[in-house]
Amino acid sequence: MRTVISILAVLFLCTLVSGQGSITFSFNIGNQPEWGPTGYDYVEYYYMPEIEVYYYVSERRFFYFENGRWIGAFSLPLRYRHYNLFSTYKIILNERAPYKNHTANRSRYAAYRAHRNQSVIRDSRDEKYFINKNHPEHLKWKKKRSTNRPEWEEKQPRSRERK
Repeated sequence: MRTVISILAVLFLCTLVSGQGSITFSFNIGNQPEWGPTGYDYVEYYYMPEIEVYYYVSERRFFYFENGRWIGAFSLPLRYRHYNLFSTYKIILNERAPYKNHTANRSRYAAYRAHRNQSVIRDSRDEKYFINKNHPEHLKWKKKRSTNRPEWEEKQPRSRERK
């Protein structure tokens, strides 16, 4: 009986250790908008304190408060049609539905409403941002990448057999 308990304890501890030892890397630079700030390999939401709007990167949707509820849309409402997304400060929030905590976010990030010192993906010269399809260097980067592939990675020409 003592041996069985010892074996079960060891198995339980191994399960705990292996569960804690897993590391997940996630990147979504290519999905981030060109007006998104540099320095982040993964972003779920941007919060723009100046206009109190959230942007969900994976769905490319804005969330804003209107008529007593949160609206999700693919573009900003008309009242922000002249708003420059490149110049406003964006807060990165990697949590689920951060607009549900809007009162706390508004007070926590109110000091950033007037900030204009954030570099954006479009203006970056860091090659890791060239993967973004809207980056001005994307096509050059893609062409360079396709011509500089290692020999083992290049596509072999297909042979055409006639019957």
